[in-house]
Amino acid sequence: MAQKVEVVLTCDLDEESTPAAETVVFSYGGQAYEFELCADHLKEFHEVMQRFASAARPAGRGGAGGRGRPPRPSRRASGPELAALRAWAQENGYAINERGRIPQHVRQAYEAATA
Repeated sequence: MAQKVEVVLTCDLDEESTPAAETVVFSYGGQAYEFELCADHLKEFHEVMQRFASAARPAGRGGAGGRGRPPRPSRRASGPELAALRAWAQENGYAINERGRIPQHVRQAYEAATA
């Protein structure tokens, strides 16, 4: 006996089980999401997103794969530069270890202050 299985996607925002027109995939806050929308909700979603997209800029390094993070610096600081950075951080109230990685936010603050 042959069977035919049919999957019908319905709008995730509609309580009336309206058939979905499209599966929408988007990212927000570093998390990817997807849902099915009917034609009416799809139009509404595109209108709202267009407002935000028109004010935004494309993400670097191939879009969503960069997860909104700034690109890493192309070079590492040397010994004397690290010593100066650590001294500046301590003088400016940043709690950092004497050894190990310096947090990115401290590096960015140092670069902004010494630029």
